[in-house]
Amino acid sequence: QNRIYSQLFSLEDLSDGKIKLILGSDGLPFILHYGKQNNHFGIHSVKCNDLSCGTFNFRDIFFDRIGPRFDTAVLGDGLPGLVYSNNGYLQYYKCTSNSCN
Repeated sequence: QNRIYSQLFSLEDLSDGKIKLILGSDGLPFILHYGKQNNHFGIHSVKCNDLSCGTFNFRDIFFDRIGPRFDTAVLGDGLPGLVYSNNGYLQYYKCTSNSCN
């Protein structure tokens, strides 16, 4: 088989969730997902440390009043940017590193 498979972690609830994959300026995967983790709904990020995502850094970006509608892209400086709904408002978040920490 010519594929790489990594099971990252178990999600408590992804029923209304969205998953988005982009490549950071370092060429490594950056994954955002909306779901329930640690008993909180929110947007969470996974920054892979290699192409197979065998090791990664996990981060909770936003909690609670954040809705499941979001999108992300690599911006002109090579770092992720994120737009999302929050309490009826469209908001923008600019990551200051590839791992968005």
